[in-house]
Amino acid sequence: MRRLPPELLLLIGKQSTRFDLSSLVLAGSSMNELLTPLLYHTIELNGYSAMRLCSRTLSTPLDCLLYKRDLVGLVQAFHVLGAEATWHTLQQEQELEKGFSLVIPRLVNLRHFSFKLTGLLHSQVLIDFLASPPGQLRSLDVEVASDQSFDCYRDTIDNSELSLPMLDHLDSFRLVAAWDVSRGFFDFFRRLLAARSTHLCVLALPDSDDVFVKDVLTSNAPFLALQTLEVDSSTFFQPDFPHTAFPALSTLSLSGDVCSSGLTDEEPQPGAVPRAAYPMLEILRCHAPYLSFLLPKDAEERQRRKVHTVQLNDASYARNGGTSSPVAPEQEEVAEGLSHLPYSGVPIRHLSFSVHKITADNLATMLLSFKTLESLLVVADSEPNFELDRPVQIVSRMLAQMPHLHTLLFSDASLKVQDDEWCFNIAFQRERQRMVAQLWSQHAKALRRVAFTTEMEWVRRDGSREWVLITD
Repeated sequence: MRRLPPELLLLIGKQSTRFDLSSLVLAGSSMNELLTPLLYHTIELNGYSAMRLCSRTLSTPLDCLLYKRDLVGLVQAFHVLGAEATWHTLQQEQELEKGFSLVIPRLVNLRHFSFKLTGLLHSQVLIDFLASPPGQLRSLDVEVASDQSFDCYRDTIDNSELSLPMLDHLDSFRLVAAWDVSRGFFDFFRRLLAARSTHLCVLALPDSDDVFVKDVLTSNAPFLALQTLEVDSSTFFQPDFPHTAFPALSTLSLSGDVCSSGLTDEEPQPGAVPRAAYPMLEILRCHAPYLSFLLPKDAEERQRRKVHTVQLNDASYARNGGTSSPVAPEQEEVAEGLSHLPYSGVPIRHLSFSVHKITADNLATMLLSFKTLESLLVVADSEPNFELDRPVQIVSRMLAQMPHLHTLLFSDASLKVQDDEWCFNIAFQRERQRMVAQLWSQHAKALRRVAFTTEMEWVRRDGSREWVLITD
């Protein structure tokens, strides 16, 4: 392997798992020199063991390391994602605090930083980072949401501890902060966003205190460069939300439970979103009922937003089912939402939605006018019954009307949230899947990727008639 050109070795390293990559860097000095930057480029820590080993490695003096390399200087993305739900002693927590206090000031080349406040790493670690962040930092993701299991660890932050740093390159910011988080955090982030409001490209404030979010968005408008915005739907539909403050916005995500959206005592009114707002909107992620406000049927043609990608009800092809289990709507609610998509200023090309139960007949009816689709994802709580011939034939006729469709995915991810062993019955019928994929590709010539379950998916290479299993 050592005789391979560096470009090929780097390609192998990028395709390797972190376990394999850590073995490759020990294969010799030349491999170490080439692949160590790749190994330490991005660090993700989830759990006490990973945090302890990482802090120990990165805080080790150069003279004690095998090749005497500045490993901390290689880190460009550092993500502290949380901890497993196990008990740890005060001594272990103090050990982590001490290790990270040595590591964080040395992350001089860091570009991306994520931090989830937990019982293992208290707010002082975050304060130490924010006190002197690296000047090249481009994205900051902080989660200090309320958690009953960590109430005893929640610290009070004094505003004087957090002086506003110089972050001239910060263009992406995400904050999850509940109402009972220290006001010192809110004050700091309010000042930070005020300083960067005209430069931010990505801003995400899901599940955060409504008062804080509205204050940030109304006080710092306009966000002239902002392209991606995520806020809770209950905040978005408030009467004083600054809809016209995002002239360049192309991606809008409305999070939160559909039941808690709208005004305090009533549902959003038809004019809740001004027609002139979001003129550059292209990608929309929300619950199905909100399409009536963003793609109204009575909008004049020149006022229609040019949305080409829609994700409804948190639909995702996550193989582990994701981390939450939202209540999937009935197909009538989804059908009503989809009825607004023809009122986009451009044809819909990418569509994904979650639904409680869907039949092939209803799917074909709902998508009758969507002949421009290029990708389709359907997440369902119940079996679409593709073990039977009739549902397969119905979908075949539907696909014949979609000449550009290259990706068709059916996901049982919502079942796996309830039990990771649950899946659609067709997941156990591999040959049946292959046969159905072959039949569908005869009707949809552009079809290249198909999945009947998150257990596996199939791909067809250009110029080939054979379907190949690529995940299992």
